[in-house]
Amino acid sequence: LNKGHPLVVLPTGGGKTHVLGGLCQRIHKLYPKENVLILSHVQEILEQDYKALIQYLPPEIVGLYSAGLNVRQVSQFTVASIQSVYSKDFFKDHRLVIVDEAHLIPETGEGRYRTFFNNNPDAKIVGLTATPYRLGLGMLTDGLFDKIVYDKDIQELIDAGYLCKLIRDRKSTRLN
Repeated sequence: LNKGHPLVVLPTGGGKTHVLGGLCQRIHKLYPKENVLILSHVQEILEQDYKALIQYLPPEIVGLYSAGLNVRQVSQFTVASIQSVYSKDFFKDHRLVIVDEAHLIPETGEGRYRTFFNNNPDAKIVGLTATPYRLGLGMLTDGLFDKIVYDKDIQELIDAGYLCKLIRDRKSTRLN
């Protein structure tokens, strides 16, 4: 695995879950023994990512670890809640960490993500996000992530037929 921490940028609805599945499938093909941890903060995203991964990988190598969902399966590819794993040390053998909704990682200071990364300093981190910037702080590539390695804007996806055209609902406004 190369050095650095890349960022993948796709708009909401642009298919980040399928990019995650394809990425994990490729990792498994190229590095069949590699352990991968996929982190997020919301139960719905964890379930969505888990369901996608079992479509792209053999289900027996995919686990789900979330206290909120009452599931604690550690596997070669583990989808986990940051709230459930940030202080755990049994994910140290997962050298590759993929963060879904990477814009939520704080720029500085502490927090669950920062605690986890400080405890796993050798982990390679890949971020997935629809928003590669933070208001008032700048681009995510000015901090933890080194560069954007894949970026599609919403118009490209509309033009390619992956997303429907945006339609504005016109409202009549009357000033008195």
